[in-house]
Amino acid sequence: MKFLSASVKFLFAWSICSIVVFHSWFIIDSASFGDSIYGINTLDFKDIQEREQNDIQELLTGTDKGYSRTNGGIASVGIKKPKKREQIRPVVSESDEEIVITPTSQKPALVLHVGPQKTGSTSVQLNVIRSKIFRPLLKKDHYQEIVGFEYQDFDKLRKKCLDIPEKCDYSYWNHLKTEHRQAYNNTAAGKQINAVLDGNNETNADEDLPIYTLHTNEEWALLPHSQLTFSLLKELFEPWNSVHVIIFYRPVMDWLPSMYKQYRKYLLYRPRSLDTPWKEGYQVKRNEQMTFPAFLRDLIESDRLRDTLATFEFYQQVLSQLKNHHKINIMQTYAPDDEIEREFLCKLPGATKSCSHMNTMIDYKWNRMNKLILPLNLDLVIVEAWHQNLVSIKRHSAAVALEEKMKALNITITEMPQICISKDEEEWLWNRTLVSEKLFGKSAFIPNTYSSDKATESSALRSKFENALSQKKYCSVNATAVLEIERFRSLFDDCKFHSPHYLTRALMDGKPNPKWTELGCSNTDDDKEE
Repeated sequence: MKFLSASVKFLFAWSICSIVVFHSWFIIDSASFGDSIYGINTLDFKDIQEREQNDIQELLTGTDKGYSRTNGGIASVGIKKPKKREQIRPVVSESDEEIVITPTSQKPALVLHVGPQKTGSTSVQLNVIRSKIFRPLLKKDHYQEIVGFEYQDFDKLRKKCLDIPEKCDYSYWNHLKTEHRQAYNNTAAGKQINAVLDGNNETNADEDLPIYTLHTNEEWALLPHSQLTFSLLKELFEPWNSVHVIIFYRPVMDWLPSMYKQYRKYLLYRPRSLDTPWKEGYQVKRNEQMTFPAFLRDLIESDRLRDTLATFEFYQQVLSQLKNHHKINIMQTYAPDDEIEREFLCKLPGATKSCSHMNTMIDYKWNRMNKLILPLNLDLVIVEAWHQNLVSIKRHSAAVALEEKMKALNITITEMPQICISKDEEEWLWNRTLVSEKLFGKSAFIPNTYSSDKATESSALRSKFENALSQKKYCSVNATAVLEIERFRSLFDDCKFHSPHYLTRALMDGKPNPKWTELGCSNTDDDKEE
């Protein structure tokens, strides 16, 4: 009888769980979208372009399997059970249907803000999600945030598990799963389930309990595209009644230079060291710092290209495994009036109170991080000059001195030999930019984006791209070639760049520097860099 009683209790609890987390089935066809658009594993750019164009053309014209265009554009899918097979598509306009979960429904929703990198995540996190103004308002909107799994945790998860499936240390994955399980248990639905399992008949949830669980981290976009990742994410997301994935869009032709700057930043700069932020030593290897073209090729060859397009495709595949409600919402980095905060908050599911308050904040001055100016090209020259014994002072100090001397002599960096992306790479970059803009673009990056004149929009985008090419935004200085030209090599025949001894990588005195004597330098020279 005790066994029978326990069985009945279990079946009753299971039925309650099923009611609480009940979800509609949704059939998604992701195979036709596949890796042909994003799974770039070689540098045959012409082949890549052909495959991209064929698949994207199907997506845009509605000839892809189960795809139909509504509202003249890409509509939201995943809200109602469709009459036929459909793909997940991004929400890119205010007219698209939104999933609205009311407090009375008490259905737990997971909201992931996944980035990608360099699309304004820091502004959203500091000014909205974790701000003193909006944190309490989001709580009133039935939001809670997962804060127990941050950047360093994601980094360990990738390196110790997801990047090495055969040697995965699942303790890092279990940490993430535990954080999500605890968040689910804190929701109204979670507490109802636990109450039933504990034999408590009082299952009415507190109206103030969370319904939405927000987990914001750019690392979500950096997870490896592997079967292990897909299967683990499926396991993580399935308990939730609905899953919303928020991806920000920044035009690729503008995003890539910013990503390159981010890559170089940590080879030049220590953001957490306020007293000595610049890396003055020469520990960086001679060819360790990639040029922009090499950086682009490395992103593609190593399958680490994580722009909006790639991030969308990844989560499309992940969500296609789920039977619950799911939706990908594309937001704009270049939001109207440069208010990415409003773009995020007022399109966040269920954040009505928070959005209403934000709409009262007219001309509010948001806290934005100052843009750091990095001497990317100058540093390449300085590191090579140090290897050739043309410089024997601190690394960043030498870059500053070189910039000052070039300015005095009216020499610009564009006059120096450059390494630029090839014509095929230019075409690949343009096509990816154009495709992404057609799929996701509704931003202030291009004036009159809402115009129905697509030819005008494409022309404006092309003009921006041509301007970027002329400004050599997709180039890096060829440091070796620069120092083979006497006009530029002679710039270092100046006491500003020298000390009595050569410097080691760690800035220790090395062998005597003959240039010091040859130039007639002295320790009392006003121009000498101490």
